[in-house]
Amino acid sequence: MGIEGLEIMQHTVYQEIERFLTGVNLLPPKILAGLRVVKSDWEIKMLENAAKVNDLAMSAGINALKEGMTEWDLAAIIDNFFRNEGCTCTVPTLIGIGPNTAEDGAEVGKPSWETRANRKLEQCDCLWIDLAGVVP
Repeated sequence: MGIEGLEIMQHTVYQEIERFLTGVNLLPPKILAGLRVVKSDWEIKMLENAAKVNDLAMSAGINALKEGMTEWDLAAIIDNFFRNEGCTCTVPTLIGIGPNTAEDGAEVGKPSWETRANRKLEQCDCLWIDLAGVVP
C-alpha cells in the first residue's frame, strides 16, 4: 500500500498504521513523487505568490523588532500580516529568542507553540522565525 508522506511520518503514527494493516507492505508511492515534480503554470504562479508573501511577512517581522518584545508579540505581528494580506497559515508562526532558538520547545504529543516560553528580546539575542503563510 502506498502512503503519501510515509518518508516523513512520525514513527509512532507508522506503527499504528502497521498495527491495523497486518500483512500489508507499506511503501512511499513512487508514482505520486514523480507527478509532483511536474508543476502546472497555475502551481508555479501560486508558489511564486506564496514566496513573495512569505518574504514580505518575514520583512514585516524583522522591521518590527525591538528590545523587550516577546516571542508571542512577534508571532502576532507576522500572523496579522498574513491575515491582512488575505492569507491563511498552515500553522501558527513560531518564534524562538535567545536560548529558545536551540530547541523546538515541543513536549511529547504537544506542538511547540503550546509549550513555547514567552521570552523577551534582548540586545544581541539570536532569533528563530518559523512561518508558513499560504496564499488563498
